Amino acid sequence: MKKNVCLCVLALSLVATGLSANDEIPHAYDEWPGALGLFVSSLATNPGYGIHYHYSFGRLGVSATLGGYYDPGNKLYSDQVLYYSIFSTLQYRVYGHTFSPGLSTQLYSWVLGGHIGSIDWVEGPVGSYTSVHGPYKADFVAGLGIGIELIFRGHLSIPLEFGYVGQFPNDKIVSFTFASGVRYRF
Repeated sequence: MKKNVCLCVLALSLVATGLSANDEIPHAYDEWPGALGLFVSSLATNPGYGIHYHYSFGRLGVSATLGGYYDPGNKLYSDQVLYYSIFSTLQYRVYGHTFSPGLSTQLYSWVLGGHIGSIDWVEGPVGSYTSVHGPYKADFVAGLGIGIELIFRGHLSIPLEFGYVGQFPNDKIVSFTFASGVRYRF
């Protein structure tokens, strides 16, 4: 019995020592402030996706995402001829922690602003059975929410963001959004 108690005390002291030592491990989000990768967001009614760049200035971070496609010849991929999105976020780290040299996390709030544009395929003249390019439509997007970033091995970053995004002035809507991506911190 005494042996089991001693082993439990020894194990608990080793765990406590390990937990307190984590404060000395450098934080990946401070060591590698830049990140480059891919990002996808549901925005309001249209997706926002593309190449993603992020940079942190201490607790403050900024990111930008740009993506889209253009298919003027036929309706192979979508009901749209053109779609693009460009948006940026300002982030503020509320809390960050490094659990081990291989895992860091941070909790942050974000504010988003951006622009989306599209040209849809529309039916051609009656009896022609063809589609033609419709008018160009553009909207602004704005939103806010919270995010969690998981950083594995100091460099592989997976951000998860939740919040609300609104679209205006043409297609007015506010909706819940989810966003995520994969990026490399450097």
